[in-house]
Amino acid sequence: MASPLWRGTGTGRRISKSSKPVHTCGPQTSHGTYVLTAENIVAVDPTTAVADALFIRADIALTGDYTGTLYEKFGPLPPIEIPASGKFIVDSDCSFSATLNVTIQGAPVSIPIRGAFFNEGKEYDGLAIDPGVPYSFAQGKRIGQ
Repeated sequence: MASPLWRGTGTGRRISKSSKPVHTCGPQTSHGTYVLTAENIVAVDPTTAVADALFIRADIALTGDYTGTLYEKFGPLPPIEIPASGKFIVDSDCSFSATLNVTIQGAPVSIPIRGAFFNEGKEYDGLAIDPGVPYSFAQGKRIGQ
């Protein structure tokens, strides 16, 4: 039996013109207030999948540290609202590594994220790289300084 073919779609973002180097990014790139959204279908077991959507509003300091609130709706469960925190480390090529720290049912959870800023730091795309995380891709937009 042949393995199933994976098909997906995505969005590419140009962060500089091909004739020019990427402008220098750093801690100042992530500074501001952002909203992040993620939507996923989560496989609960081999025959059941559930819709999951989350939204995070976060204030990121010049140090890269942030605090905010995570709002999530997971399948038939009631919506949740919990504090979120973490840190962005932005490299000079506008890529970043970050953590999302939350407490779920009394247990602390830290989720590693990798991604890239674009549009002069006004937006970013990120990917949760922990295989145990039910959502994987998120988009953020700066809404204030």
